[in-house]
Amino acid sequence: IRDRSVSLSIFLGISVWQSQQQQEQIDSLKKERLQNKQFTDALLTEHEHLQAITGVINHYKTQVITLKGTNDKPENGFQLHVNPTKKQAVLFSEQAPKIQPNELFQLWGVNTQNDTLMLGLFDGGELALTSEPFPVAANVLRFFITREPQGGSERPNLENLVAVPVYLLLQSSKLFEMPRNSDIHPY
Repeated sequence: IRDRSVSLSIFLGISVWQSQQQQEQIDSLKKERLQNKQFTDALLTEHEHLQAITGVINHYKTQVITLKGTNDKPENGFQLHVNPTKKQAVLFSEQAPKIQPNELFQLWGVNTQNDTLMLGLFDGGELALTSEPFPVAANVLRFFITREPQGGSERPNLENLVAVPVYLLLQSSKLFEMPRNSDIHPY
């Protein structure tokens, strides 16, 4: 009986140890499964992001507008992909200037009535990649970018002009003809 009791104790000990090992393996597999799900979800989100961007960029009616730095910062460069049919745009930086943590880039548009419209705020990291598609009216003809305080400005600060369309830089008479300041509208 004693041998049986010792054997039974050893058997129970081994069974408990195996059960603990199996539970650790199950816990490890659950953790790995959760990590794989998070990774897959991140990939799906990035895929949707890229589909939205390419939907604007690759559309046959999309126009590419190159925005270049002004005379004091000619190295600045942005590309704006505007689709008047979808009324969407995507902005990314070819070379953006450094901004302070309390600053943002603000995109402005000028419509056919010569009104200035606030189109969007972008941080430096966002433009190092590509912005999400954002709405833009079909009647916006000109675009420019300023550096503004966090939260943006109601009016563009032309002293902080970052980039304008290339054709405006090529005009010799005026660097940039501003629309009427009284006609600035939120978009």
